[in-house]
Amino acid sequence: MTPKEQVEGLLGELLDFGRKMLVEYGEFHPFGGYLSLSGNMVHMGVKVEGGGAVERMELLHSALKEQSDSAVAFGVASNVWLPQRDGAGFDAIKVFLEHRDGHCSDVFCPYDLSRSDPLIVSEIFAQRGEPVFFGCSSR
Repeated sequence: MTPKEQVEGLLGELLDFGRKMLVEYGEFHPFGGYLSLSGNMVHMGVKVEGGGAVERMELLHSALKEQSDSAVAFGVASNVWLPQRDGAGFDAIKVFLEHRDGHCSDVFCPYDLSRSDPLIVSEIFAQRGEPVFFGCSSR
C-alpha cells in the first residue's frame, strides 16, 4: 500500500467509528488509532475522570506517541464546531492524520444530526496539518 492509501484507510476507519458514535450518542470524546508496521489498524481511546477535552486530547496524544516505533501512521478524531465569517457555523468530525513519510493533514467531515445520515452534509475538506507524532515536516 502507498502512504496515501494507508492514511485514507485510517481516515475511513476513524470516520466510520465517529459516525457510529454520533448516531448512537449524538457526540463523542476524542479517540484515535494507528496503522501498525504489520498493517493492522489499532483503535485507541482514553478515559479521564473529571477531565475536559484538553486533558483527554493530551492523554490520547501521549498514549499514541508511545507507539511511534511500531506505527506507520496515526489518526486522531475529535468533534469540532467550525465558525463561519457570517456568524453561522457547523459541526464536523476533525481527523488529524500523520504518516511516517511526512504527510500531515487535518480532514473535516461536516455533519448534521437532524438528518437520517448525519455525515452526508457537504464535501469533506482538508488542510495541511502540523506534525505531532513523528516530528517530520509536512509535505
